[in-house]
Amino acid sequence: MNNLFLRKLTIFLSLLALCSGCKLTTGAPSSAPAESGTTTQMATPTAPQTLAQTPAASEKPKPPAASQAEVPPPKPVTAQELPNEGTYARAGENPLWLGRAEISKRDNGVYHLEVNVSSGFAHNIGSMESDFTIAFGKVKLLNEEYDNVSVTFAENRLVIDYPDSKLFGGHNAEPRGTYYLLKSPIDSPFLAKLYDAAKIEPSYREGFTDIRTVNADQGKQLLLLQSYSAVDRSNLVSEQVVIYDEHSKEFNVIGEIDAVNRRKVADRLIGLGYSEDTVYLATRKAEFDRYQEKMMQRFDDEGNSGLEAPLSEQEAFFIATGIGGVTSHADNRRNEDNIGSIFIQEVSSSDDENVTIHEYEAVRNGDDDEHTATGNWIHVNRATGRVTDMFDEK
Repeated sequence: MNNLFLRKLTIFLSLLALCSGCKLTTGAPSSAPAESGTTTQMATPTAPQTLAQTPAASEKPKPPAASQAEVPPPKPVTAQELPNEGTYARAGENPLWLGRAEISKRDNGVYHLEVNVSSGFAHNIGSMESDFTIAFGKVKLLNEEYDNVSVTFAENRLVIDYPDSKLFGGHNAEPRGTYYLLKSPIDSPFLAKLYDAAKIEPSYREGFTDIRTVNADQGKQLLLLQSYSAVDRSNLVSEQVVIYDEHSKEFNVIGEIDAVNRRKVADRLIGLGYSEDTVYLATRKAEFDRYQEKMMQRFDDEGNSGLEAPLSEQEAFFIATGIGGVTSHADNRRNEDNIGSIFIQEVSSSDDENVTIHEYEAVRNGDDDEHTATGNWIHVNRATGRVTDMFDEK
């Protein structure tokens, strides 16, 4: 009996020790350094879902393929503590496919987000709007409708993501995706470094230079900097192209764009592996956008049939110069004694393929001294809207 009792007691004590050991093991602190799990999760957002596609090629006219490329999904980014206020835009945006996000600061640590997207000839739209707070890089949208929406800021980027089950826009007009800082009244550290690299003068900083992200493939942002006059905001003073490497954090200044240097900038970009279409979008942004505007206007007026006809002389003149409804324009800068110059742009000739525009200066220095001086010969392809000029000829 005593032996049996002792054996049972031994088994009981062994089981008790084993169970106590289990509890101790589970509850004991790890010998590894404790991780701040909340901070890590905030700084490393989950991989975003795939972006909505750009408008289908069948919906488009015949623009350069740069406007038809598929948009890559938003990339995971390292969150930053505070957002950059200002306007953000999608990479490669054009009148046929626009995406803008506005970030503004309110009181008591609250910010405001407004996103608007339009896509295609059907003018499909999408939008989001909410106040938000941000702590340790974690954004909290205060509108309950967006409980499943994540927003992350990093350098010059804003990434919006949400499940496919959520819809906030029409066809190809979902607000989900990556937006890049277009302009800001405040020079953030990123903008300050960019402006310094590009040697942007102080008078063109703090909101007077737009940064258009033409392309952002493989972590390299192809940026078009457009500086405007502080006196007349509609007056474009200068344009230049810069490449920003997201990995090395370095800026590669490609060059300034003007009539003479445009070909040199284009050649450098082609040498770096960019396609002809992407280069055209970077070096002739205004002409590209004006062609898209004309195609959208045609579709609104005539439907699909309006997209097939070749460009008229007036349309070609508008695409090349930005002056609509005419085929010529004169800027008279002579003085009251009729001394000085008249700068003239006019359609010189056209055929089935191209409209040719002559830019020249009518100079008058006196009764016996009058002459003209050619500034440029511009050619507009009537089928594609592509613009070339005499400086493009190698």
